[in-house]
Amino acid sequence: MFSLIVDRLIQAVFALLLLSVVVFLLTRATGSPLDLLLGQNATKEDYIRLEAELGLDKPLPVQYGLYLSRIVQGDLGRSARSGDSVGQLIMERAPASAYLALVATVIAFFVGVPLGVLAAVQRGRPWDAAITAGTVLCQAAPSFWLGILLIDLFAVRLDVLPAGEFDDWRSIILPA
Repeated sequence: MFSLIVDRLIQAVFALLLLSVVVFLLTRATGSPLDLLLGQNATKEDYIRLEAELGLDKPLPVQYGLYLSRIVQGDLGRSARSGDSVGQLIMERAPASAYLALVATVIAFFVGVPLGVLAAVQRGRPWDAAITAGTVLCQAAPSFWLGILLIDLFAVRLDVLPAGEFDDWRSIILPA
């Protein structure tokens, strides 16, 4: 039992390291982050200063080491859009994300379990076929597309649910 846990922890660390390498290389492959951070009106001196400040003037292995050390220390960097700490932005949004996950789980449980029981009780009958077809359709449909359709139906056409701001309990129904 203990060796299984240790094996899983080693696998998790390896997977996280591999993921960090992939993310690091992808961010470098898409071009210089300096162009995004500084904009079009930046001077050559601005580029040199920010490149040194971010460690982008160092060799790639050294940059990766700096990247890993910052992540381990909890420094996820700054948002290119707002300049705020990414860790702070995540923490500000974590309660809303947790609430959304909880509501989605409750909805899935209270819809999925009764439908599953009904399909099992009605095995081989039209209800079973309809529930199975609906489940397959919902699993196969891309969630972003299904979301757009639901917003169009319930928020735009029927105007029974809000589509934007988080005002009251009805605001969580469509995202969940």
